[in-house]
Amino acid sequence: MRKILVPILFAAIILTSCDSLSKLTQFEMPFTASVTVPASTPINLPLNLPTPEIETNSATFFSSKNIDTDLIDQITLKKLELSVTSPATGNFNFLKKIEIYLSAEGLDDVKIASLEDIPNNAAMPLQLTVDSVNLKQYILKDKFGLKINTTTDEVITSDYKIDVKTIFLVDAKIAGL
Repeated sequence: MRKILVPILFAAIILTSCDSLSKLTQFEMPFTASVTVPASTPINLPLNLPTPEIETNSATFFSSKNIDTDLIDQITLKKLELSVTSPATGNFNFLKKIEIYLSAEGLDDVKIASLEDIPNNAAMPLQLTVDSVNLKQYILKDKFGLKINTTTDEVITSDYKIDVKTIFLVDAKIAGL
């Protein structure tokens, strides 16, 4: 019994320590952008809302973590949330559906998050369902953009300013981990 227990215990320790060590190679990169939904947006018709380009400063970020970009294994979107910042009493009752795409020079747009059938009493901030896709090529660029495709189910009488907050998870290889 002891002969079997020792190897099992040893294997459990190794697997647990490898998982803990791999967490040391993961970093979060937050970005924020703003978009304005214009008043009198048509109902039940798709509306495309681009955001201004966002500078990644990825070279500086990775340098501060002592990571060479060649060691980046993958970058995925961990979280994307929307908050109405104006008007003060604004909410997401006007939204029916939303899809967000990531764009960068020389790369095809890729869908990164979405939400369908948004209820009229949706919580704020609005959490979108993120897609599991490797975004390394996009985040390593100097700039990227977000393209927001929406469908509304209510007319809004004033412009809505919405903050888009993203958190990307960077997984790097350090010293063979």
